[in-house]
Amino acid sequence: MNAVLDCQDVTNDLPLAVDIAIEKIRNLATLPTVATQIIEMAACPDTGLNELHAIINGDPALGTRILKLANSAFYGVPRQIDSLDRAVVMLGMNAIKNTAIAASLHKVFRSSSTPSALNPRDLWLHSVAVAVAAKQLAITTRTLKSDVAFLAGLIHDIGIMVEMQAYSIRFGEWAKSIATPHENGFLAAEQEFWGATHQDFGAGLCRKWNFPFHLELATRYHHCPDLLPEDQRLLPTIIHVADIIAVRMDAGFTGTVDHASVHPSALKMLGLSDQDVDDLAATLPEELSQAITLLGS
Repeated sequence: MNAVLDCQDVTNDLPLAVDIAIEKIRNLATLPTVATQIIEMAACPDTGLNELHAIINGDPALGTRILKLANSAFYGVPRQIDSLDRAVVMLGMNAIKNTAIAASLHKVFRSSSTPSALNPRDLWLHSVAVAVAAKQLAITTRTLKSDVAFLAGLIHDIGIMVEMQAYSIRFGEWAKSIATPHENGFLAAEQEFWGATHQDFGAGLCRKWNFPFHLELATRYHHCPDLLPEDQRLLPTIIHVADIIAVRMDAGFTGTVDHASVHPSALKMLGLSDQDVDDLAATLPEELSQAITLLGS
């Protein structure tokens, strides 16, 4: 049975429920200063490494993460890197930007104390799995930069954290109510209860954070990339397929994915077969374990 891509119509407008929810969660809707500064630097072609290094020095925890990343199996350098200067030069701006955002997101996923059948740590594990799968899809298909795909995967379900923190106890009650899957799927259950879906809430948060538009689109349409014009469809399609790979890996909370089959149009766009998707799911657990070690569990 093929996946049915059934979501809201394409529009720049977001449901009113999104604005209301984001207004309720000022702590989540504001990225840490260091992450914000690094994002702004990454968007500026004139930024020098000295400026970047000065900001990182103000956040020892981030500096430690960057050194850890530079010495990880992800990069496989022959000698240990013991200097933050060398790590910054080796990794480059995009990798450091992703590390800063990942550190911020990790805090968000660990901060919720909402009584709920949905554990934020399970959602974090799923998000990292999708990020790892999206990165590998980008490399395998040679369609876009792997660091862009990784970040899009990491944030794709952040809208669930918006729901969880904005509505607290109500979210806990709702999560228990969908322990038995909704007859029309997870998105339909969200729309019925909240007046919006996690895709909408996530897109609203991306907009609040001034993320690039392609990340907003990937967050808003990762369950239904076919609704987008073809020239905007690639990144949401990669996240759509990565989401299903994470389901096949049984990584974390996978309840948002109503179908474990990839839509044929997604396979066609990426030049993949369903067997290719299965093969990726079988080869990624070790990389997922490494990513969890680097980013935190």
